[in-house]
Amino acid sequence: MREEGADWTTLPMSDRGEGWYRAVLSDVVAPLEYRVVAGKALSETYRVGVIVPPTLEALRVTLYFPEYSGFGSKVLEENQGDITALIGTRVQIEGTSAAALRSALLDFGGGENVPMEVEGAQFRGEFFVQKSGRYALRLESVEGLRDPDPPRYTLIAIADEPPEVRLLQPERETVLNDSMRVPLLVEVVDDFGVADLTLLYRWTNGPGEEQVLLRRFDPPIPLERVGHSWDLSHLDLFPNDVVEYRFRVRDNDTVSGPKEAFSPTYLLRFPSMVELFDHAGFKPKHPGGAVRGDHPSPR
Repeated sequence: MREEGADWTTLPMSDRGEGWYRAVLSDVVAPLEYRVVAGKALSETYRVGVIVPPTLEALRVTLYFPEYSGFGSKVLEENQGDITALIGTRVQIEGTSAAALRSALLDFGGGENVPMEVEGAQFRGEFFVQKSGRYALRLESVEGLRDPDPPRYTLIAIADEPPEVRLLQPERETVLNDSMRVPLLVEVVDDFGVADLTLLYRWTNGPGEEQVLLRRFDPPIPLERVGHSWDLSHLDLFPNDVVEYRFRVRDNDTVSGPKEAFSPTYLLRFPSMVELFDHAGFKPKHPGGAVRGDHPSPR
């Protein structure tokens, strides 16, 4: 017997009686040919083929991160199938099997499979990261053999966190002055980028909540402080009127949709009549010693 292209070797056969002889060819891993010699007699040459199970020989994983993240793409180390990626990342998997393939698929469990294209011993497919879990690479050869121990990998999906917004100036409760302007300083933060910042406000006896776009970020930015001089002179406020205001920030997530967050609600108060007269240095007197708009002190 011999492997293809090698020299002939001999293997003794045991006598089983009644003209029968037996030999066992063990650990056959490659095609070979054999013939039987008995005295001067020589049989014809026979061939033994080997069917190889479709074990994985090479694996290449490429991550294409969502465009809004600004990460671009990344090729994992050779034969590395464990994946940690942002939700919405497109994962391309390609590789080579030890045998020609009939089929290949990614098995995520629970009946969730992603078929892949096969050509000879090559396979290729892709999927989008949506949730964490595990997946197996299942290969089937043209002879119908399957890998008895298919490789399994972990998948960790990273969620895009919502943005944050904080008011740095002024104080939580502020009294308006003669200018009817309030200097605002707002800080916005997001893991991948803030898309816009909006001021929302309502006032006593007003028609409802109104809004002012303070900044649209193009391109989106992960951290910024925004200053704005807010003019309230058009509101026609009366003494003791209160303006409630807050801020809304939205991120640039184009996969799951923009996420938004709101600041706490802050207060601006138009001065009372007493405060206005005090500021002017004038205190008109009325019966009972009270100033209009204020309650007299109990006697």
